[in-house]
Amino acid sequence: MNRIWKFFSSVRLAVVLFSIISIVSIIGTVIIQNATDEQGVRSLQKIFSEETAKSLYPVVEKLGLTDMYSSWWFVSLLFLFCVNIVVCTIDKLPSAFRAARSPITPLSDEAFSSLDARDLIIQSDEQQTKLLVVESLKKTGFRKPIVSNDTNKVICAEKWRFSRLGVYVTHLSIVLIFGGAMINGLYGYNGYINILEGETTDTILLKNGTEKRLPFSIRCDDFDVRFYDNSFSAKEYKSMLTIIRGGNELQKAEVVVNSPYVFEGVKIYQTNFGFYPQKNALFVLNVSGPSGSEIKRLKFNDSFAIQGTDITAKIVDFNPSIVIDQTTGAVSIRENNMTNPAVQLEIKESGTLKGYVWILKRKPETGISGEGFKIEFQDLWGVQYTGIQVNSMPGMEIIYFGFAALCAGLYACFFMSHQRLWIKIESVGSKTRVLIAGSSNRGSGVHTRKIDKIAALLLR
Repeated sequence: MNRIWKFFSSVRLAVVLFSIISIVSIIGTVIIQNATDEQGVRSLQKIFSEETAKSLYPVVEKLGLTDMYSSWWFVSLLFLFCVNIVVCTIDKLPSAFRAARSPITPLSDEAFSSLDARDLIIQSDEQQTKLLVVESLKKTGFRKPIVSNDTNKVICAEKWRFSRLGVYVTHLSIVLIFGGAMINGLYGYNGYINILEGETTDTILLKNGTEKRLPFSIRCDDFDVRFYDNSFSAKEYKSMLTIIRGGNELQKAEVVVNSPYVFEGVKIYQTNFGFYPQKNALFVLNVSGPSGSEIKRLKFNDSFAIQGTDITAKIVDFNPSIVIDQTTGAVSIRENNMTNPAVQLEIKESGTLKGYVWILKRKPETGISGEGFKIEFQDLWGVQYTGIQVNSMPGMEIIYFGFAALCAGLYACFFMSHQRLWIKIESVGSKTRVLIAGSSNRGSGVHTRKIDKIAALLLR
């Protein structure tokens, strides 16, 4: 048992494990993680030839380097490193904790003489010098000087006693960060799904091609995209989603690019969108007539009448990205995506064909209008899909807390030290002799600078 404990408390083991983790982490940045086979081969081609990359990739995949941070061996390395840190901490912490808890006490004459003390002669009596010493200590950051109870001639002070524990706070922070990483590797997931308007799903596709079932379902109620004026570049696109569990609608969510929605620790990101024609899609038209306006939801080839008029209209065509030649009036399609959607209506009056008209969604002025009526094209619902990313990293809060602890621990290690001062006062006629000695757990330079400041204050 002692041999096992000694093995895990070895600093050499910590150096070896940290080196291995660092090296494989570098490899993980070169090889794209959770990528397709094609992407993985391309990443290897940055280092090797195309033929070598293709033959090497199956080996890399079998070793788990394509999903390294979730692989059993990487998680095992993190676990071993955490065990090593914990054992080292347990081995050293008790003595450090006792030192941090023990307040400073006056030194004996023998112990005081063993220190390299600064010798000063102050031009004032003993009582006045004692007050001056206490005031000087407070000015240099030693808030609670202690005056010995025997002859009141020894004053001691200390600060940042608990900074001795900074290295162990750093150890704890590393354990928390690696522990959070292990939780993410074992229980976290990151996947994608395309959801058509009106559809519901509870399954996402992970980057490695496997499916993952969510603890809830997501329904896409609507999708909307806005473009820059006179441009086919998307300005903003967003999804209106509903979170469902057990048939109950739990929450409504609006997910916008760069503004994820979080539900029970699971983040939902808006990533992309697309067009997927469906025969059951609904054309959403805003029809205004003498009797008022109404929103009509119609299928392809459906007809409708405008109340209070003899006008009837029928949906006869659709173009997701219409381009109209200004000279010939010829209609063409720019791309198979809803970047400039338009619907064509057949217009009749009292049963007589009046013509065919294209109405563009992005240009409401193209809507049909006449005496007391107007038709505007608002949307084609059920043909656009939203591409969302679903991400769950249950260890992130632990990692954030660990990072905060790491900052605090490193600050205590590098910018704070346990400083102790002992000041002995002796009467020499009408003057006073002052001996100042000190120690610090970070070397003599730290307390020597403090002694210099105190000496300057006393001699001023």
